[in-house]
Amino acid sequence: MATRVSGTATDHVSRITIHGVRAIAFAGAVAVAVGSGTLLRATTTPPVLRGDPAFTGARPASALPAGPAIPDVPWLTERGDGAWIYGRGSGASAELPAGETGLAIEDALVASTRAGAGGHSVVRLRDVPAGAVVADVEVPIWVSAGAWTNGGLVVTGYRDASMTSDGGLMLVDPDQRSARSLVDPSVFPKALGVPVARGEVVVSPSGRWAASNACGVRLCETQVVDVSTGQVFRPLRSAEGFLRVITDDAIVTTDDDATWISARRIRDGGEAWRETNSVLLDPLAAADGSVVGVVGSRSAGWAIGEFDARGRRRDLTPRSGPDQAWPRIWREVSTPTRAVIASRGFDGSLRDLTAPLVSILDLPDASTLEPPPGDPGDPGGVSPSAGPEVIR
Repeated sequence: MATRVSGTATDHVSRITIHGVRAIAFAGAVAVAVGSGTLLRATTTPPVLRGDPAFTGARPASALPAGPAIPDVPWLTERGDGAWIYGRGSGASAELPAGETGLAIEDALVASTRAGAGGHSVVRLRDVPAGAVVADVEVPIWVSAGAWTNGGLVVTGYRDASMTSDGGLMLVDPDQRSARSLVDPSVFPKALGVPVARGEVVVSPSGRWAASNACGVRLCETQVVDVSTGQVFRPLRSAEGFLRVITDDAIVTTDDDATWISARRIRDGGEAWRETNSVLLDPLAAADGSVVGVVGSRSAGWAIGEFDARGRRRDLTPRSGPDQAWPRIWREVSTPTRAVIASRGFDGSLRDLTAPLVSILDLPDASTLEPPPGDPGDPGGVSPSAGPEVIR
């Protein structure tokens, strides 16, 4: 199966950016984690701390004497100056032309979007090695985000450039150079509150499931599509919960005050597990059904942690101090079996890959986890594990 990753958002500043129109999806500080107040809920992802303070705390259990080998996967990211760049592993990068906004990348194709007629968008597919345009596909919505799945490119957005009503979800077929609706455009539910913003498209490790949420000033709604059958599920309906990541069984959501993390089953929306008093940043769905991310709180400190399918958690790295900066996961170049841990956010420059600034973790088998001691809702009650092997 081809490697497919999304490239439309990061955990530090996530914006719906379409040809000069920028709708801020979230900004500010984690209220509980850093104690800096509350924020408007009109976001599609919970607010997190701006900036990248120097990281001096949690690191993988073993340090590499030299720079690790970044997984050889395609990546796409927005550079600090607003340009979109893409590459593969630690190799050379290329830049999308001005006027094109990056959507997602796979082994063969990088997808971008540009303004089309009637307030709609054109999805442009480029050959990754050469950068040549392969196809332009007109879609009847204003595209704000996308991700590759086993069935093609799933995109979401708004009915038109006014960004006032829901564009649903569409599947762009790169072979047929066509687009069809998976979830039809409609009005946003009134219960969400206005304004409403569409979030990024996230995909399960198998590539079978694609999900996206819409959040207003009060509540959110999440749609999940089985791209192999076209069947649509709504595990979250007019409720609190920012979509963070999806496994092949559940969606994982958080609130905007860093007070809980919740997993809901895709098919019936029932809650599979919940963790309280902990933030979840840079989440990554692992191949075994677990979720790996930066977890912790101001009182407990920060670490790379893992939740298995039952919600049992353990730390994969030692915890940094409560007032120290947290580590980061470079999701753009991570895989369902390897997580790239760094001291700063991913910007595509790959300018310094020396340890301990960058290390790579084999993601362990979560099925072997034992229930953590103490109160499972208290991050401080879990003893750090020795951590997985570091790949040299």
